[in-house]
Amino acid sequence: MRPFLSKAKQGSDHHVAVVVDNKEDSMHTFQMLSSLQSRMLDISPIPTLTALSIESVVPTIERFIQELHKKYEFKAPPMPMPTALVAHASISAPGHPLSQHDANVLTDLCHSIRDLEEATRTSNRREQLAEYLGPVVTKSLVDFWEDEWII
Repeated sequence: MRPFLSKAKQGSDHHVAVVVDNKEDSMHTFQMLSSLQSRMLDISPIPTLTALSIESVVPTIERFIQELHKKYEFKAPPMPMPTALVAHASISAPGHPLSQHDANVLTDLCHSIRDLEEATRTSNRREQLAEYLGPVVTKSLVDFWEDEWII
């Protein structure tokens, strides 16, 4: 349980209340839980977790802490679609980027920006680009990469 507790916010108050009842009488347990909840009304909201046995206390707390962390996980913004970047890898961009179709074809043919740049350098790959995209789009790509070198 230590790894979970170490993730708890440092410098903030943490309230823990434990109700243990080894008696068979479930009414007694209910009364203890009700008493605890009524005393907690004066305190800022404290989540109440129910563990049906001593053995289930730690797993219950661990699950609760995991759920808390899921709520506050940092979610990185989605990366731009490669087609959005590829559409601007032509001499006509940014005023006239490649069409969505042409950008999709390029991402199918070239698996990285480096691969796209290399495709504009060899005659075999240029022919392949021209076959799928036509000579005008291919020339626009070749002209764009003419003075660019990816290191």
